[in-house]
Amino acid sequence: AGTSTNTMTMQSGKVGIGTASPDGVLDVEGTDIYFHAEGGEERFLIQPSNAGGDARMRMYNNAQVVNVDITANGNSYFKQRSASHSLSLDTYSTTEGHGASLDIRHSNHASNTVETDDDTVLGTINFKGVDNGPAFDTGAGIQVIQNGSAGTKVPCDMSIFVSSSSATNTVMTLTKDATVGIGQESPDGKVHIESGSAGTIGTLSYADELIIENSGAPGISIRTPDANSGNIMFQSATNDTVARILAE
Repeated sequence: AGTSTNTMTMQSGKVGIGTASPDGVLDVEGTDIYFHAEGGEERFLIQPSNAGGDARMRMYNNAQVVNVDITANGNSYFKQRSASHSLSLDTYSTTEGHGASLDIRHSNHASNTVETDDDTVLGTINFKGVDNGPAFDTGAGIQVIQNGSAGTKVPCDMSIFVSSSSATNTVMTLTKDATVGIGQESPDGKVHIESGSAGTIGTLSYADELIIENSGAPGISIRTPDANSGNIMFQSATNDTVARILAE
């Protein structure tokens, strides 16, 4: 037998609040569970089931403004209202390899680990400011997309995008084949820099380490002080100076 009131039950070493049959040492049942500071201000809120049917936790600052909002199935956020604060991942260890890490993980299933497919967006990090709406809008970001079928690893391309005042564009792509595209999302060589398409052009395997492409007149500038010269060197394993182009 237990001791019961309208709001609390003590039964066989268990305490129930809002329930007559506690399942654990402390069992609290209710829509909103608040923790208040000594002066009565809200500090912490647990909602076992909010209006959308999912659990939620909130933390408030001393002005009773929500700074942390975590939901079980929806958007969560952390707010910082001081320039001197940030979100950090710290590790303290003398063991090699015990550094801080952040995993952004995606599975092709609502709850289980199921192999992801080609073209699956594995994750995006957005850096946002406030536009003239005013509303939060993307200023820059990083996105990772699977490129091909998964094996013992997951092949991916990573894109870096930035915004002007009116549009968002991909400015750099790192591919699974260890190629880099600047202004080009599908680089034809090791490094492919494009500021405009020159049309459909075949790529030569013996001249694809660096590709410079423009829809007009592309150019490369080598800048030196007045007292120095510019050089382009051709070298081999046995000859440091096979050929040299020198501009004085």
